[in-house]
Amino acid sequence: MSVSTHVKLLLKILFSATAFVWLALRIDWAAWSHNLAGLNLGLFGLSLIIFFLTILPCSLRWHFITAACGFPIGFGEAMRYYLIGNFFNAFLPTARGGDLARGVLASKENRFRLGGVIGSILIERIVGLVTAMVFVLLTGIHLFSRRPVLKPIILSALVVFALASFVLLSAAHSRVRRFGLTELKKIPFRVLRDAADDIVAVFAVFLRQPRLVAWTLVLTLVNQLILVASGFLAGAAIPGFRVPATAFFFVIPLSFFAAILPSVGGFGIREAGYVLFWSWFAVPGELGGLYAFAQFVFFTVSALLGTLVFVFTRSRANRPLSPAA
Repeated sequence: MSVSTHVKLLLKILFSATAFVWLALRIDWAAWSHNLAGLNLGLFGLSLIIFFLTILPCSLRWHFITAACGFPIGFGEAMRYYLIGNFFNAFLPTARGGDLARGVLASKENRFRLGGVIGSILIERIVGLVTAMVFVLLTGIHLFSRRPVLKPIILSALVVFALASFVLLSAAHSRVRRFGLTELKKIPFRVLRDAADDIVAVFAVFLRQPRLVAWTLVLTLVNQLILVASGFLAGAAIPGFRVPATAFFFVIPLSFFAAILPSVGGFGIREAGYVLFWSWFAVPGELGGLYAFAQFVFFTVSALLGTLVFVFTRSRANRPLSPAA
């Protein structure tokens, strides 16, 4: 590892540690323990079960995208790779490391070109980003008159939404794609140049199929709604946790962006984000901290399940090398 890599890793550890220290100082731990004792375990367990259902629309979405782009990954295999990705999300020094890990693993086990597989994952993430921003914008506008503190968040979400939409619309234009391919040919390293070519090709195939785009949006929307339902039940399980139902459509998608900030597996940053976001809705620190703890449990259990899948399962794939698209 280079010096710069070590520095980046240390900074991520520092960000996670700082977030945990901030949480420790923000929460009344005696009140936190009292509320933990009153946790409704039935609702908490149901929330955990619903949380795990998100793997279904996500795996189906990836299955559709890869099949359309010429390197089919079966629905069951897609679920396996997603679970393994959860393991790497928890233990790599970035909350999105699991995406790269499942991409590399799927490419290696199926003998697919890595650039094409990574391109399919990028499509998932960009569509997910845009969908999350739509949730934040619509609910933020609804809540704005009662929560003026949300104004900078709504404006930031609008900027991100506009940028992501611009990227997608630009990629859909043939002239833009031709220009991009011309520039990619100037990359000095052939491996990187080929990977970039494959990514562009996958985006081109995806954008030429309106039905595939529609299904991707629908499945992404289903995924977001499942997360909101799980989050709502987690809040209902906590005694005294009272917020408008629409707030979950704002906070849950917003936590996605908190988790991609520099940190180790998103830990600390994600939990601090929940405490901060819920404070905008007059939720005390101990209740926000208990909610963050519930989400921590969900992601930890998911990572442990991914560990078991990674250790004890093997891919059934044994295919010849496939092009990106």
